[in-house]
Amino acid sequence: MTPAELLAHYDNGQPWSPTPAGAATPDVAQAYQEALAVRRRRLDRGELPQGFKIGFTNRGIWQRYNVFAPIWGTVWNTTLVFCEGEGEVALEHVCQPRIEPETVFGMRARPEPDATLDDLFDAIEWMAPGFEIVQSHLPDWKFAA
Repeated sequence: MTPAELLAHYDNGQPWSPTPAGAATPDVAQAYQEALAVRRRRLDRGELPQGFKIGFTNRGIWQRYNVFAPIWGTVWNTTLVFCEGEGEVALEHVCQPRIEPETVFGMRARPEPDATLDDLFDAIEWMAPGFEIVQSHLPDWKFAA
């Protein structure tokens, strides 16, 4: 699937066509390359990166999903909502949504590559409880953490 097709499925909340039996699936490196191409399209249409999401931090589920490291993704201005008190999230263009509780934090500064735990802590500007609306465009997606 091309980056344009991937983004169209995302924009419209549409599932992908079923993958033919025996079809090769991309490895993580290839998936990151495709994600970078989608990122470029999102930047080109005016979306702005706001930070990063680190998924699959629970090593206990890695084998189940054939994942062997955390997976990074961009958080966009079009997908991040701050809420004080009550709020609503529109889901009409979200494909097979699930909710996942999170600890959310904003960084005051970018940590150095050799940062200590104290350096990382000092770089945090704020923390808050939050949640992620997880979606998948795979038909009949099942997810249990």
